[in-house]
Amino acid sequence: MSYNPLNYLTYKWEEVEDVGVLIVKIIKCIDLPEADTIIGSSDPFCFIEVENTRVRTPTLYKTQDPVWNKQFKFNIKDIHSTLNIRVFDEERNKYNFLGCVKLLSWRLTQFTDVCLKTGNWKE
Repeated sequence: MSYNPLNYLTYKWEEVEDVGVLIVKIIKCIDLPEADTIIGSSDPFCFIEVENTRVRTPTLYKTQDPVWNKQFKFNIKDIHSTLNIRVFDEERNKYNFLGCVKLLSWRLTQFTDVCLKTGNWKE
């Protein structure tokens, strides 16, 4: 079979080979805003997204300093993929946005620590 540089246009996403693996460890948040103003705390959790994969940490109730220590593994097909980490407060029928960080996966090294500062930021 001869090489055709345009053949990549006919591949389905599932057929594209992985270029690597990204391991993300969500350790903790410190001093999150009080989303539940009556109680004076939050019920935080994180969504972690890379390419077409989304995972979620468990919700930790009534804390502004949650500690998850959860590790997630993502197979990377595109070196330009974005790692999105979003922190929310869980309510009965909605999620309140607390903060987010977006990073290009190719800029991450073997050990990259990221600190997300929340506050009066808008998504």
